[in-house]
Amino acid sequence: MNWPRPRRAGAAEGGTGPTAMNPRTLAIRLLLIGVWSGVLWAGPYKCLQSDGSIVYQETQCALGAAASEQLTLDPAPSDHAGKGKAKDYSIEGQLKAFEAERKQAQRQRDRAARATRPKTKKQPGNDRAKCAKNRAEAARWREKTRGTYKNTDERDYRERKLEYYEALVEQYCPPD
Repeated sequence: MNWPRPRRAGAAEGGTGPTAMNPRTLAIRLLLIGVWSGVLWAGPYKCLQSDGSIVYQETQCALGAAASEQLTLDPAPSDHAGKGKAKDYSIEGQLKAFEAERKQAQRQRDRAARATRPKTKKQPGNDRAKCAKNRAEAARWREKTRGTYKNTDERDYRERKLEYYEALVEQYCPPD
């Protein structure tokens, strides 16, 4: 059986419920509203000190301060605000800068590797051992291509192997 839950009486009914406005909660609420509105109205002020220095603060300057004016802040400074080109702190800008640094470092490593590498390259010339091995393999695949096939895929595979070993024979064997 669901019995109704007892309700706490609010201020209108003379109770002490959450809607009641006793002096303590009223004072706390007014204090919070005052602080909150002060934060909303706060703005930066430029104040000239007695020694000639300029100070920026969120409250108005003291009564003896010479200059008191409210500033407006520009969250995105213009391109002409500073000297030279402003640095791009966006994620895309940082990513581009990082990639440029990485590519520059890679180019320097490549240059250093080229400088230490020998100038002459050894051309694959006539090698009697490789020539004999590849001639034997070419002869073996030539015999296999003359034989019977189960399907065209097997025939194509054997023909490609034969072409590969014949190319190696041309590379390592001297012309006849």
